[in-house]
Amino acid sequence: MASSINHPGTLTSSLINLVITTVGAGLLALPRAFADAGLVGGCVSIVFVALAADWSMMLLVSVIKYSRVYSFESNTAALLGAQGKTILNAMLVLLLFGILTAMFVIILDLVPPVMQRFTGSNVAMVQRMPLGLLCAMAAVACSLPCNITALRYTSCLALVGLLYFLCVLCFRWGQRGCAIASTVVAFAPLPRLLRAPGVMFTCYICHFNIFKIVEELSDEDQARIHVVVHTALLVISTSLYLVAGVVGYCMFGEDISGNILREFHGDDLMVAAQGAVSLAVLCKIPLFVVPLRESLCLAMGLKLSNITPWVRLSFTVAIVGTTFTLAVMGKELDTVTGLVGCSVGAISCFVLPALMAESLWRVGPRRSSKRARAGTRILALSAVCIGCSGFV
Repeated sequence: MASSINHPGTLTSSLINLVITTVGAGLLALPRAFADAGLVGGCVSIVFVALAADWSMMLLVSVIKYSRVYSFESNTAALLGAQGKTILNAMLVLLLFGILTAMFVIILDLVPPVMQRFTGSNVAMVQRMPLGLLCAMAAVACSLPCNITALRYTSCLALVGLLYFLCVLCFRWGQRGCAIASTVVAFAPLPRLLRAPGVMFTCYICHFNIFKIVEELSDEDQARIHVVVHTALLVISTSLYLVAGVVGYCMFGEDISGNILREFHGDDLMVAAQGAVSLAVLCKIPLFVVPLRESLCLAMGLKLSNITPWVRLSFTVAIVGTTFTLAVMGKELDTVTGLVGCSVGAISCFVLPALMAESLWRVGPRRSSKRARAGTRILALSAVCIGCSGFV
């Protein structure tokens, strides 16, 4: 009984958890990334990013097995020192800001057409800004409580909505006879190709969750965590991303929107998908506002136990207001996800794990091979170069 209490997770639950945290809003922007890379270029790029993400995730697993500490922050501090911990905390704050901005972009894109279809009118109250402000106020209200456990199940709802969207996408493409748009190319020009990996990096930002996933497993299951990682990242997530990227790009060609759901005007099946995804995204916003609020409070030297309701309200309004404003300014989902991937994604998911593994091999009991060391250095250097190229 004690074992089941201490280790509630199983390999199956860990697989589901990792897939849910991996597959997200990046899937909606992926067809635009394929348009930037070309059909073959997009497939090669997403597979390359998947392999790199899988490798960096396994580096973190090796760190966990050595330290037996189930915290990204603690392991970073132990292996990379105070500077590494500071960088990680900064990346976490930027990541949460980026995710929230992308969520508001999705809401601004999807809620107006859903409400217009539902009400059958195009009055001012169902336009982009009024509906966006209403959703922002709802997000503030839902984010004020400290206990938001009930909302954690919305990650499952979001994944179900995305899977439904993929099914409808394939169905609509089949209705068109699987026709390929005339503007589809195998490889795009290099300047455009370099913009694609940023969005693809975002599709695999899930490394912060592996520590909790491993902690919930028994020692026997921890020895097989590599099966979970490989299956979740290389098989399930990459397959879904390939379907979304290939089908979406083939249907609409190089002029596809940064959010593919915007391409289906008046399609009742896709309106249902828009409604499901936007509702799930709205419910998930507090899951990111609350930890971001706590991180900012701690960074400012405030004790969480002493925070008054007015301080909590002020921080919440500031966070939601800032990210909502950035979403209005950013406009395109692929732009926001690309910036997050080139900055936070490159550093937190590829550079930091490689540096941590290098440090572990210097102080740990097991020495690595020259090939493994070279691989981690290439991983970190490639992530930095590709991340920087995304800003050009």
